[in-house]
Amino acid sequence: MIKINYKRINNSNTEYILIHLHGQSNIGRADNVYPSYLPTGVALTDCEVWDEVTQEYVDLVPGVNGAPLTSDTQYGFAHELGYRLKLLYPDKKIRFYLTARGGAGLTYGVIPSFLHSSWKDDPVVNEDGNWWQLTQSQWTEASTGFNYIDFGSLWFQGETDATDDNEYSSLNYQSLEKSLIDEHNELYGLKDWICINIHPDIVNNPSFTNASNVTRVRQAKVNNSNNGVYTFYRDSSDVGLKSDSLHINVNAVQVISEWIIANVYTD
Repeated sequence: MIKINYKRINNSNTEYILIHLHGQSNIGRADNVYPSYLPTGVALTDCEVWDEVTQEYVDLVPGVNGAPLTSDTQYGFAHELGYRLKLLYPDKKIRFYLTARGGAGLTYGVIPSFLHSSWKDDPVVNEDGNWWQLTQSQWTEASTGFNYIDFGSLWFQGETDATDDNEYSSLNYQSLEKSLIDEHNELYGLKDWICINIHPDIVNNPSFTNASNVTRVRQAKVNNSNNGVYTFYRDSSDVGLKSDSLHINVNAVQVISEWIIANVYTD
C-alpha cells in the first residue's frame, strides 16, 4: 500500500476537496451519540454533503443530514471526516458525494441493497442496479461548477450480500465488486478506493446465521484487495458494533476515520 502524497493540497488552486461515500448504512450511521466536538444542529464549517433528492450540496449538519437513514441517526463518516479534514486543511472546503442506502432502497424503491440489485448487474432485470444508476445519473451535476481535487471513494458495503437468503451475491461478490469499481474508474477517471470490510461478528445478528455467506463476502474483499482492486483496504474486525450486531458504533467511526486520515490523507 502506497500512501498518497497530498502535501500539494494547500498549495494548489483548488477550492474544494471532494470525497465519494458509497455503500450501505454503515457508511453513514452510528449510535445516537455524538462526540462533543460535533454538536447536533450546528453546521460544520465549510463542509457540505450531496442531497440526492434536491440534487444539490447542502450544509453538513450533525443530527440533520449526512447519513443515509435519517430515521435512525445522523452521525457518521461524513461528519467525522469533515471535521478532521478541516483541521488538516483549514483553507479548503469539503464536499461529500454521498450515495448510500441500507437494507431497503427507501426513496428509490424497496429493493434490498444487494451488490447485484442495487449497485451492479442485476440478474433479474439485466441492467445495473438502481443505486448505481442514481450514482451515475447525478454525478455530472454533483461534480461541475466548482474547482476541486478528488480524494477518492470510501466504500463500505456488503452486509446485505451476506444475509442468509442471498447465496447468489455472496458467491459472486468478488467479480461483481471488481466490475463496479472498474466501471466507476473508467467513467469518472481513476480514483483512489478505500474499502472497509464488513464486520465478522454480524453473524450474531438473526439475519446472518449462515456464517458461510459472511465468510465469502469478507474473503472476496480480501481477494480484491490482494489483486489491487482497491488503493487502500481496512478490516473492521477490531472495532465495535451496536447492540444489533450489525451497525458499527460511534467509536468505530472515530477509529476508522483516524486510520483514514493517518494512512490516506496525510504525508
